[in-house]
Amino acid sequence: MKITPEIDIYPENNRDWEARNPGSEASEEISVLSGEMSQFHARFGFYLDGLDENRARMPPDWLDHAATMEIDVYGRTAAVVCPGIEDVMVAKLHRLAEKDVAFIKACAEARPMDRARILDRFRATGPDQLLIDRAVSLFASLDP
Repeated sequence: MKITPEIDIYPENNRDWEARNPGSEASEEISVLSGEMSQFHARFGFYLDGLDENRARMPPDWLDHAATMEIDVYGRTAAVVCPGIEDVMVAKLHRLAEKDVAFIKACAEARPMDRARILDRFRATGPDQLLIDRAVSLFASLDP
């Protein structure tokens, strides 16, 4: 799998922030301030891509498969939650952009995966039949 300068970030308090900032989306604010080609990107060499429930459709039980760690950020504790790789694949199956397909293929090449379980988790997110058919087709095209 390749290394990317992009880090997807989905703030837990995004709805609270949006309530205090009417007309703004937390995910867009993150991308504008810290996204690709931003001053943040130029300074630190990586960038943040803000996500929300519309851009990262995760299975209902994704937190059960996630790794969590608390870190100190200037005297405040922040919880970092890293979704399980299969749940990341579920989110990518909703878009199946070229980079999403490449990611799923790299995962399949890197280690065995339980395709049936991933498809079950994908179905639990309520995709339409066309998306399910695309996901099944992609998995069928992968080497066992």
